[in-house]
Amino acid sequence: MSTINQNYLPKADSTNPNLTNFEQTSIFEDGNQNVGIGTTSPLAKLHNDGDFITKGPWSDVRAYGASGSAETTTGDIDTGVDPYALTLAMVKDFRNGQGIRVKGAGAGSTDLITKIDSGAGTTNLVLHDPASTTVTDAEILHDDTAAIQAAIDN
Repeated sequence: MSTINQNYLPKADSTNPNLTNFEQTSIFEDGNQNVGIGTTSPLAKLHNDGDFITKGPWSDVRAYGASGSAETTTGDIDTGVDPYALTLAMVKDFRNGQGIRVKGAGAGSTDLITKIDSGAGTTNLVLHDPASTTVTDAEILHDDTAAIQAAIDN
């Protein structure tokens, strides 16, 4: 049996019909359920470091408001505050109209997923929807779900 480095997806050696020899592929799973193709440091559920081909129409989801950003920070938000103010620990690349996810600030401490109404380029964002749970030092990240769905629907 060939040696396969840990976390790489093996493939059967095509010269051995008994499936006793395996070859290493360029597909890597980082242990956090992120898969890299051509990279051992995937930054998302699927991270391709190289060209790829898709069949069918291609859409740039950024045209639908997706950020395409993996930047995160932490922040604080209180319930019952209007406007729905989110204070960030650091200025990041959040833009008005983009989707945002605030960990634990939704109903029952689920994630609050909403969009940014104003405040881009500052540490004080105004969100479109209120928090149901007050959080401090919560993880704040982009949420491109609605933009991706809009691209699929069109």
